[in-house]
Amino acid sequence: NTLYNVGNSIVTCNGPDSIVEYNHVHHGGLISADVSLLYTSMPSADGLEFRYNWVHDSLSPNHSLGIRGDDKTRGLRVHHNVLWNVAEDGIVTKGGRNRVYNNTCLANGASDIMFNSGPEKDKWWQEHVKAYQNQNEDSLLVNNCARAIVSTRRRVQPPLPGDHSNNYTESNPLLVDPARFDFRPEAGSPLIDAGRAIDGVTAPCEG
Repeated sequence: NTLYNVGNSIVTCNGPDSIVEYNHVHHGGLISADVSLLYTSMPSADGLEFRYNWVHDSLSPNHSLGIRGDDKTRGLRVHHNVLWNVAEDGIVTKGGRNRVYNNTCLANGASDIMFNSGPEKDKWWQEHVKAYQNQNEDSLLVNNCARAIVSTRRRVQPPLPGDHSNNYTESNPLLVDPARFDFRPEAGSPLIDAGRAIDGVTAPCEG
């Protein structure tokens, strides 16, 4: 699907065990103040996958995001997406038991990935869900091409929570032709053979 020119969020999915894939989603948040183009939240997101999507141009003037697992998200998977030109944060994952891997994030605003740490806020309508004292302590963040990965919006960043490694955070991943939507790594790219095997998803190179 191609979905674009929307005033608020473009795709909201609460799961569980749903799949949102192969969408080209862009130019959302045109008349709203706090928006993510692909959105979910709460334990109902358990098993939901946002995968193989192109997400760009989230343009709200305040809190404009690309893909968001909002308050008390549990068990969200975000993988193999490409995000660019998002005004604030490309990918945001709050909560716990989340898996964020093999995404490509380019030229976003405040951060490419916000992998939230610290205690969850107990807003009155969410008090029935037990809060994490340290968000994403049981989550996975690997194999992402994302120059800016943060855990809070504070100037001084605490360490990233959970299991995190093999993320490329340098400025030149050497992609074939992003201007024409070819996001494959070209020959000699530092992304090639730099990832980590994920059970059920990837396998080590052989030979």
